[in-house]
Amino acid sequence: MTAPAAPNPLTADLAPTPFDLPPLAFPHRVPGSTILLFVRHAEVRNPRNVVYGRLPRFGLSPRGRTQAERVAAFLADLPLAAIYTSPLLRARQTAAAIAARHPHLRVHQASALLEVRTSWQGTPNKEVPKGTSFYVDRRANDDESIDDVLARLQAFVRRLLRRHTGEIVVCVGHADPIAILTLAAAGTPVTPKLLQQPVAPARGAVTIFEYPTPTAAPILSYANPQDPEPQQPGQYTGTGHADGATPADAPAAEAAAPAPGATIPGGNGTETTPTGPSAEPRGV
Repeated sequence: MTAPAAPNPLTADLAPTPFDLPPLAFPHRVPGSTILLFVRHAEVRNPRNVVYGRLPRFGLSPRGRTQAERVAAFLADLPLAAIYTSPLLRARQTAAAIAARHPHLRVHQASALLEVRTSWQGTPNKEVPKGTSFYVDRRANDDESIDDVLARLQAFVRRLLRRHTGEIVVCVGHADPIAILTLAAAGTPVTPKLLQQPVAPARGAVTIFEYPTPTAAPILSYANPQDPEPQQPGQYTGTGHADGATPADAPAAEAAAPAPGATIPGGNGTETTPTGPSAEPRGV
């Protein structure tokens, strides 16, 4: 009797416990390709329910620490060459959990991975008008635009491709920057209206960029090893707001599609190739 085939960790159900979580693997990796794993930081403790943006001292919640350990276990078997992180505490704590499984590596902080710069940070979410876009409703001259965010991330990716050719690298960052980079890599025009849709990765999920050569377009995929997130009343679930923004009455869902047209392995045992954005929890 033939033994059943081992499940593909990119398409199998990835929501058991952290102890029986199948590790991420690349059985069909292009020889010599460079793989960049963009990990969104885990859930944040935000007791005052504010737009925390780039504010300091916003660390992980208890659930966030569990999410960080879960994604760390998911990436534990990969031969990582480097770990980069946004300097913000929530990202550093997520990166530290990953680095604990790779003790030979030190974590490098990279300002290119920072959250979107917005003067809305510190604003209570209840005071953010419904429909606000931090990219349109900019309140200061140095608030970042979509183009600003994309330019810094694309420059960072080019540096990584030169520095880590043929290697696997983790980059821990934030929802909107990862969504913007992914949509652009898929050839989708990134607009404020599109970023009002729930196109960002889940907390503690992995958006995968595989570059067959340093100058080739990336092969995009997505893996979410986390349990479905409970939707809080009045919680915003789309993008177009920096972490911590939660205007009311937005739809909620469990699965993500980081880029139209990308291959998105879902956490429900199916693999889809979306042609438009799918809903997925984010916001705080």
